[in-house]
Amino acid sequence: MNKPYLSDRDKKVVELRESGKTFMEISNIVGISGNFAKAICDKAKRMEEDSRCGFLPLPIRLRNLLHRNHINDVNELKNALNNGKLKRMNGIGNKSYQRIKELVGGDE
Repeated sequence: MNKPYLSDRDKKVVELRESGKTFMEISNIVGISGNFAKAICDKAKRMEEDSRCGFLPLPIRLRNLLHRNHINDVNELKNALNNGKLKRMNGIGNKSYQRIKELVGGDE
């Protein structure tokens, strides 16, 4: 499963669901509630749909931050990564920066 925008736990939840497990079975395996397992699967589905529609497959908080900084598509994100703007941007921590680098690549 190539979904770099999901955590390892979320990937496991989605994999279990795709293999036919119920949310209750997933909750027992992973140690979360059935409702939380469903929320993770719903989020993964939304992010997958967003990425197919040309949106950035990033958490909404990060997308909003990029939008406020006039970065609205993958090309603008690559430019910000390559010219150092992303690294200087307030609100982008190392974890978010690394996730973006994995998603879009870059010359850095």
